[in-house]
Amino acid sequence: MLRLRNAEEDTTPERDEEHANPPKKRNVESLPLAMSEDLMVLELPLPTLQFAATILESCKVINSLMGKYSNFILKKSEKEDDLVFLILTKETKTEMITEVIDWIGCACFFYGGDEGRRHAYTFWVKAMGLRFTEEGNNIPKKTLSQGLVQRCALKNQNEVESLKDLNSLYLQDDPMLWVFQTFLIGKRVLKKNRLFPDTIIVCKMFEMGLQGWEAKKFDYPYAFAFTVFLIELFGTDEFLKQLVLHPKESQNVVELTFVELFKILQKEDWKKNQTQSDTVLTFDHLMVSLEFLFKYQVLVHDHSPAFPAKKKKQMIMKLIVIVLNLLMPIQKSDYQKRRLVGQLRVYGYNYEKKRIPGQQNLLFGACFRFTGKQNQFDLINVLLEAGSDPNVVDRDGNTPLHHLAKQECSSNAKWNSAQAEKFTALVENILGNLLQPFIKSKRNVYGELALQPFKKKRWPYPNSRFCSLLTQFFENASS
Repeated sequence: MLRLRNAEEDTTPERDEEHANPPKKRNVESLPLAMSEDLMVLELPLPTLQFAATILESCKVINSLMGKYSNFILKKSEKEDDLVFLILTKETKTEMITEVIDWIGCACFFYGGDEGRRHAYTFWVKAMGLRFTEEGNNIPKKTLSQGLVQRCALKNQNEVESLKDLNSLYLQDDPMLWVFQTFLIGKRVLKKNRLFPDTIIVCKMFEMGLQGWEAKKFDYPYAFAFTVFLIELFGTDEFLKQLVLHPKESQNVVELTFVELFKILQKEDWKKNQTQSDTVLTFDHLMVSLEFLFKYQVLVHDHSPAFPAKKKKQMIMKLIVIVLNLLMPIQKSDYQKRRLVGQLRVYGYNYEKKRIPGQQNLLFGACFRFTGKQNQFDLINVLLEAGSDPNVVDRDGNTPLHHLAKQECSSNAKWNSAQAEKFTALVENILGNLLQPFIKSKRNVYGELALQPFKKKRWPYPNSRFCSLLTQFFENASS
């Protein structure tokens, strides 16, 4: 038989900021467990009908738990609007009860504001009390291991495993510590029952974590780390698709996360600070962002209305190029190089070739934004290696090479022999990948060849090999 401690036996820590005294005993709302011959009734005290309704709103997950544990019934009181009963059969395992109570504690915090924090604490204390009872129950928590991304976002916080740690949490004023703890408890319960990832947790982690991050005084590196953590929570391709296809139910969390990622990575100042950026702008973090953007681009193309989708797709492509430029200077292992090129090939096939053949692609975007930086040289070469098509044109008939030449000529103040050598090799690489005879003699709508800007210059390009290439290029075009 299960027995809960009486209310007077419970302790809820009281804040005593001046003297930092230990928690004092006081009465709290108990969770009486009534026994009958066949059933146990676990009464869940909730302060108001409104609060009860919000908890019931979160019970989609609780009902899913009921599906796993068929001996649970969730029932609202017919006599008192502010009570909910969890009816259990006598065969119900104690660990099942603790998991449901743990999750209801999470729901209290997610939906109940400051008042919900107190109730979350109460439920978690009860769940912990059921794990270790005088009757001999000894059911330790099976806490989950954490990956590097999650550890960074949760600031190395672990799930509390003792009443002492729980009391210590109760005394903390930092709301993010409560967010972290609620996530860790909720993830453990849901993952064990194969209900993770879940829309409620994803939406609440965005709302309580990333949303309004500037007002919460997150710095840019931590905001980026938390965004990557959220992206990881989107989980499988199917779950991400469901979030995108049901924006009302998911509170548009995917698009809002993308907007924050765009805002963070567009800011240049913090990325130049190596002390700040090196700790979070890692290969793994950037690859998580990149793979998410690849998938999101496809989903937006396939499922969004045409006009807003066009603008959004342009923003996504711009952010992809930003992420790729950040990836370029990072020293990579052979495996990491293969992983990057492999992902680019998959994206190139799934999106650029199947969905937008002949239209502006990543190579086009990289050449359009070319300013002569080393990472931009590297990026264009990687895109060519991954099979990005250099034959695409914009509505004016310009190819990537048109824009690359225009950008290089507009920055002629930076011309030097080293720069010219890299640019010459890059143009040779592009010309070697062009379809014959399509682009080598392709003119835009203004009748200009791709390398036409160099012909207009009054002085030669500072590379003899490029000058020879230029002469041959125009001879071939006129033949």
